[in-house]
Amino acid sequence: MRKKTSVTGKGLTDVTWIENNGSRLWYFTEEQIMMDEFMYQQELQRWYGRSSITNAPTYGSTAGSTPTASTLGTSGTQATSMVTGDGLLAQISSSNQASYALGSLTEDLITEFIAKISLNAMATDGNEWVVFTGTEGRLAFHRAMKDLIVAPSGAMQGGSMKGVNGDVSLGANFVSYSALGNKITVAHCPVFDDPHLHSSAGGTNSFGDNRLKESAKMVFLDFGKSSGISNIELVTKGAEGINRSMIKKYVAGMVNPYDQKSMLAANADDKFECHVLSESGIVVRNPLSCGILSAS
Repeated sequence: MRKKTSVTGKGLTDVTWIENNGSRLWYFTEEQIMMDEFMYQQELQRWYGRSSITNAPTYGSTAGSTPTASTLGTSGTQATSMVTGDGLLAQISSSNQASYALGSLTEDLITEFIAKISLNAMATDGNEWVVFTGTEGRLAFHRAMKDLIVAPSGAMQGGSMKGVNGDVSLGANFVSYSALGNKITVAHCPVFDDPHLHSSAGGTNSFGDNRLKESAKMVFLDFGKSSGISNIELVTKGAEGINRSMIKKYVAGMVNPYDQKSMLAANADDKFECHVLSESGIVVRNPLSCGILSAS
C-alpha cells in the first residue's frame, strides 16, 4: 500500500503539540491526518482485501490498455501495478459459513459452530478462538449468554450481586465462552461498525439507529500454533536488515520540513511531500479452522 500528502509553505506552521512529562513534541497536522487514514486503510485491506492476481501473474500493462486501480506509476510505455493479496475474510470465506437471524443468536448455535470448526483445528481439544465482531455482534453474544445463565424465574445463576451502603451492583460482562473443551473470546472490531462502508440491515434498534448486518458478523479466527508457527500471522517483505513494514520519506520542494536553510530542492513547488508505503500482508495457514457466523 502507498499514500502521500503535500504540505504547502503556508501549512508549515500548522502543527499539533503534545506535552508529556515536561517534554514538548510536535508533528505536522496534515501529515498526521494522512497517517491516520493510511493506518485505517491498512486495517481495511487486511480484513477486506482481494487479490489483484486472477490467473497468471501480470505485473504491468502495455501501452493503450486501461490501467487498473492498483496502478502505481508509469515507466515509458509500461505501467507498474501493485500486487495485493487476499485479506482475512477472503482467505476464510470458503471454509466454514453459517448464519443466524439478526437479534436471535442462541448459545446452541454458538456451540454447534464451535463444534464444526473444531473438527479442522490442529488439536483435538483445548483450542481457543478469538471472535471479532461489531457492536451488534457483541450485543447478540451478550443476550445469548444472558439467556444461558438466567433461570426461567429470572434469577441469575453463577453471576454476582453485592451491596455496599444500600448501593446494589448487578450484571456481568460476557467476554468468553467455553464448550466441548474449547474456548472463544469476543473482541470488538470497529471496522465492522463503520456506516460509511456498510449498508443498513433494513431496520433500526430501540433508539432509532440503523442496524448494520456487518456489525453483527462474527469472525472466528484460530490463533493457535503448530510446530511453533502461528496459524495467523502478519508478514512483511524484507531481509538482511531491510524492513518494508512501514517506510516514510520526504520530498522537499521550496519547503524543507526539517531544514529550512537547505539550499537543495527536488522541485520548485512551494511545498514538500510526505510518502509512506507498506509491503506487508496477513496469512491464514489453516483457513479450515476458522469461520464466519453472519446475520441474515
